[in-house]
Amino acid sequence: MESMGKHFRNWECFSLLSLLPGVKYLRTYIRFLKGSFFMEALMKEKLNILPEAPGCYIYKDENGEILYIGKSKCLKKRVRSYFNKTQIGKTARLVRLINDLEYIVTDSEKEALLLEMSLIHTYKPPFNIQLKDGTSYPYIKITNEKIRSSRS
Repeated sequence: MESMGKHFRNWECFSLLSLLPGVKYLRTYIRFLKGSFFMEALMKEKLNILPEAPGCYIYKDENGEILYIGKSKCLKKRVRSYFNKTQIGKTARLVRLINDLEYIVTDSEKEALLLEMSLIHTYKPPFNIQLKDGTSYPYIKITNEKIRSSRS
């Protein structure tokens, strides 16, 4: 965490300098830092502090828009798996767009599943295709109807 403090201090210093008139190139450099080095350091720090607990994780793009919502019985393992190996296809595209992540710890994997379904239904992230339309929710409807026999 101490290294992050140093990055934040550097960022504040550059931000103040960019307000001076005629500092065109410094502003460009700050945008570059914010988009790469600074955000990469921030993501590494967030990945290091993930708990080994069940919960939901939320990936966001550079504008703070939610890209993907997932659940896991171990947040640390699942979230880090996106960044520890080479991804292909849709997942590779997702990883390239991730600029921030948030997580919510739950008491159980079942609670994480229910929370994930609720969050996906509310936010409809573009990379959550299966649960977004509400037709593939993994649950059983219980009614008071009698079961009919299929005997002929």
